Amino acid sequence: MIKSDQDLSTKIRRLVNKSKYLFNTPYKHLLLNRCHLCNKHSDSHNALCKNCLEDIQASQPKCATCSITVRAHESICNDCKNTQPYFDQIFAPCSYEFPISKLCHDFKFLAKKYIAESMSIAIIENRKLSNADYPDLLCAIPMHPKKHEEHQFDQANELATRLSHKTGIRYRNNLLVKTKETKQQKRSNKAARLKNIKNSFSVRNIEFVKGNSIAIVDDVVTTGATVDEASRMLKQAGAKRIEIWAFARTPKQ
Repeated sequence: MIKSDQDLSTKIRRLVNKSKYLFNTPYKHLLLNRCHLCNKHSDSHNALCKNCLEDIQASQPKCATCSITVRAHESICNDCKNTQPYFDQIFAPCSYEFPISKLCHDFKFLAKKYIAESMSIAIIENRKLSNADYPDLLCAIPMHPKKHEEHQFDQANELATRLSHKTGIRYRNNLLVKTKETKQQKRSNKAARLKNIKNSFSVRNIEFVKGNSIAIVDDVVTTGATVDEASRMLKQAGAKRIEIWAFARTPKQ
């Protein structure tokens, strides 16, 4: 169980260094039933034990629309007040800070698929806080074919597949297609982000979009520009409501 940020960071950093050895030795099977954060034995096959899964979910006040951290007296962030996004709401239980960032890194770049199990549980528990009905369909933020060829692992697809299995919501993995290769957006200003991502998606199988509510799945929402552009395209194709289901949201710098 996570005790405090300071204790956690110290312990996790040691575990991260230790795991580089353990996951590449004949003893790696011993870690399969250990929590990825606290390293204690877990009675489940999830990446996280029950206590850590509860602890990681951000308790700070968040914008009711985009899920960015806000001050205690605020319910909507200034960006969402000034410019209404195309998506209706982002559901993201965690803040993209250490050790959550390490968890996301291992999932995305080391293809540790078992982490998706705990991620999907956290997303579903967060979504249950809403009184709104579940969306009609799930889709995932698609990778550009070139990037998919390089990485050989599509983390959003893996997460969407788990979420579909757990919720019973149909997953359509061919609704969105990435048609333009884009640069990383985190360090770009708003104007550059919008220009970079503009018209980078196309919608397929429009008959499944019209009149339906859709949840777009991704592992991390960073600036929000990518999911907003995907939402714009789906709304333009006739979707009635767009939710974003993600494991983590990057705090505003």
